[in-house]
Amino acid sequence: MRAVKPYVRLTHPLVRDGEGLRRASWDEALARAAGLELADYLGLVAQAVEDVATLGVDRALTGPASRNDVATIDKHLEAIPPSERPTYVALARAAFDLAERRRATV
Repeated sequence: MRAVKPYVRLTHPLVRDGEGLRRASWDEALARAAGLELADYLGLVAQAVEDVATLGVDRALTGPASRNDVATIDKHLEAIPPSERPTYVALARAAFDLAERRRATV
C-alpha cells in the first residue's frame, strides 16, 4: 500500500506578482481582492495620526469598539482567519476600555 501524503493547508495567502505568485500578508491579499493598494490607505492613516496628535487618543478613537457595536465586531471575527482572532479581540478590548474611559469623563 502506498503512503498518502498529508494534506498541506494554505497558511499564508498568495498574490499575483508579474507572471507568478508570491507570499503576502492577509491584509495585502484582502486589499488586492477588494481592488485596493497600500496607497489607498495612506490618507486614512495620515488622518488618524493627525487626529491623535490634535485631539488625543481618547477623542480620536473611532470604530465599532468605540461605539460598543458588538454586532459589527462579531461580523469582523467571523470574517477573519481564526489565527488572527485573538489579536483582533485584544485590540478591540483595548479600544473598548479606552472608549469607556472617554464616556466616563464626558
